[in-house]
Amino acid sequence: FHPDKCEVLQFGNKWKNTYYLRNHPLKSSKETKYLGVTIATDLSWRKHSIAVASKANKTLGFVRRNLKIGAISTKERAFKTFVRPQLEYACQVWDPHRVNTTKTLENVLRRVARWVVNRSRQTSSVGDMLRQLNWKPQEERRKKIRLTTLHGYHHGEVAINSAHKPTFQIPKLNTRSSHDHKYATETTYRDYRKYSFFP
Repeated sequence: FHPDKCEVLQFGNKWKNTYYLRNHPLKSSKETKYLGVTIATDLSWRKHSIAVASKANKTLGFVRRNLKIGAISTKERAFKTFVRPQLEYACQVWDPHRVNTTKTLENVLRRVARWVVNRSRQTSSVGDMLRQLNWKPQEERRKKIRLTTLHGYHHGEVAINSAHKPTFQIPKLNTRSSHDHKYATETTYRDYRKYSFFP
């Protein structure tokens, strides 16, 4: 690793240390990009969500300029192939919970819906367009993706090293509602932890 290409992210305020690599002090940063996800020291996903929405909008613009076919099915397929994957990449990790951040991502979907059904007038109802296309809100899709990942985690289909797996299953109790697949809900008072994947 080259020291000039490495950064240190320090979470919390308890410790502020200087780290060295080959006797070179590493620069401290408030945020950095890792595997395509922008991680901030306050564990807020606002900046990443804005970047995702911006990238998706640029891709939508590219598709609109180059796709000359007006059929709804073709436009819908183009959206699902080029734009939606950008909105959902690694969203199990960064799924935002703040309303304004969620709205930023939903606005991309609304813009796409107008283009797909070819109704750009401001008086047109985007809700009707989304129902016509049978599209779920992005927030709902991200929740489904989280649950799918949890299902894979539970059945050993997700590549998480078992030595690092947190255990949230609780012992089975002799009650009517208990079963072998029950999970405990982690108690936490910090939003960045409360709305992260496992809790």
